[in-house]
Amino acid sequence: MMMRSWLVLVGTMVLAFTMIAQAEDAFRNEEGETALQVALREGKREAVMALLTETQAAYVETFARGTAQQPDPLSRQELDRAWGVLLDLMREHPRVPQLNFVIGMLAEKRNDLARAELAFERALQASPGNHRASLELARICALSGRHDVARRHYEHVLAQDPPAAVAGNVREQLSKLDRMDKRFHISTRFDAGAISDDNVNVGPRDDDIAVSPLTVGSTVFTELSVAPESQPIDASGAYAAATIEMLYDFGRSGGWGWTTDLNYYENWLDKEEEDTRFAKVAFGVKRATKRSLFKGNLYTGRIWLGSDPLVDTIGLQPAYLLTFKPGGRSLYWISALQIEQRDYDTRDVYDGLYIGIEQTARLMLTDHASVYAGLRLADKDADEPVFAYSGLSGVTGTTLTWKRLRLYASARYTRNDYDARETLAPEDRADKIWSLNAKARLRLFRNTGIEVKQQYTESESTFDLYDYERSVTMVGLWGRF
Repeated sequence: MMMRSWLVLVGTMVLAFTMIAQAEDAFRNEEGETALQVALREGKREAVMALLTETQAAYVETFARGTAQQPDPLSRQELDRAWGVLLDLMREHPRVPQLNFVIGMLAEKRNDLARAELAFERALQASPGNHRASLELARICALSGRHDVARRHYEHVLAQDPPAAVAGNVREQLSKLDRMDKRFHISTRFDAGAISDDNVNVGPRDDDIAVSPLTVGSTVFTELSVAPESQPIDASGAYAAATIEMLYDFGRSGGWGWTTDLNYYENWLDKEEEDTRFAKVAFGVKRATKRSLFKGNLYTGRIWLGSDPLVDTIGLQPAYLLTFKPGGRSLYWISALQIEQRDYDTRDVYDGLYIGIEQTARLMLTDHASVYAGLRLADKDADEPVFAYSGLSGVTGTTLTWKRLRLYASARYTRNDYDARETLAPEDRADKIWSLNAKARLRLFRNTGIEVKQQYTESESTFDLYDYERSVTMVGLWGRF
């Protein structure tokens, strides 16, 4: 049943990708170019002016080829060629609002916010009632961090009694600015639903495991049977989770701030001894700029198994994100470090320090789809060397947003090599672990929706005791406030 759930979820994701890939835009040629892009590429200045003044081309152009659902940003060379043609026209027709507007949109694509702002201001001078130019000018000011100026432009649009849809959009943007200008920010998320786990105790897949030859009297054992209580246990039940994130800006919004994160998770299974509970609190600092984000957390947490504490943790977790725009696409370079001390309640042999370093790159293929890949190095110390290891893992994944549906998929491969051999192990222990994850999140209303998660894990170890398969399915509702 677990594998069936996995196949259904993956099938849904493939179907969504296929539907989007088949979407067509009737106003583009076979190469996915708009008429305005073709005229700019060929330097047809008269055609460019005709398209701008006699059609709505200026207000629908995105400077990307392909379908509306799968835009492919124009290259820097193509953007520069279009920029040259439009500037030449600008010298001859400085007061044409559509020409100024499209220059503003292109300037933003070229990451030249100052020229974009100037172009939209010229468009408004020539056409004071141009609500679209006012909205774009306000948006550029907001991107530049000049929230007061952006607010004035939005309020000016409202004062002109625009259509209801425009007024609603303006009020939403003003609300976003209000939230961004606050010193104190708080957000919460709640999840609740059903969970099914076919190997909740992570039991070995085989009933008999190979061991180093063991002599008892005159009998030599090369295999031992797994006790019934240690074999895989299938369990199902309910879960609930809550997350509270708080941020206090020390000064200018988007600069340095103080963060507090609270996380809680609990499930209730039909095998009560396998119930788990998790609580974590983190304090840290955060700094955001136009191209980077830094966040550093000091945290502590506890995990319970059944009604008893399992492990306490305390750790430090800094992360740094840097944004690039190669070829017009956003590339996020994410570096993260985790240092965590783990103290087990009754299993002292596992106590030790964990250190993990991970580097991830995420590429935005479009505004609604991304791919990513990363590597992680890990070292886990333990009081008993047989439970200490060094590991390397790689991950790759993708995300896709289609209207109210957001899809995630990832695959991670990990190899852990242990420092010492266990007494019964036939050879030095090395674990190879595959983990496949898929998630589909559907937004039902503004801040609520339904979420389906599927995780499949397979471990192949040189010691059969740690060979296992596990499939976990979670279906629930979520709400963000």
